[in-house]
Amino acid sequence: MNDNQPSALSRAWNNIFVRLIVVSILITMLILLARLMMQYNELKEQADLLRVEIDASANKIEALQAQLDAPFNNDYVIKIAKEKLNLSLPQEIIFYNDLNE
Repeated sequence: MNDNQPSALSRAWNNIFVRLIVVSILITMLILLARLMMQYNELKEQADLLRVEIDASANKIEALQAQLDAPFNNDYVIKIAKEKLNLSLPQEIIFYNDLNE
């Protein structure tokens, strides 16, 4: 009977150590999983922001391409002079508004 007691005791200790190791591995895996989920969410948000920037850039490119494709005539020159240089034609009446909108 003495031979069985050390064996049972050693099995019990081995069983406890195995359980501790398995629990510690599971806890480590859960921590790593949580960190990976947080990184995934951050990268997904960053990807969404970059997609929005790409769409905005594509729209800006389309607008600039439309300006390049516009015919270079008097109407185009007048339009650019009004938009970019704040010029006006002599016959136009300009109203100024000092009120904050």
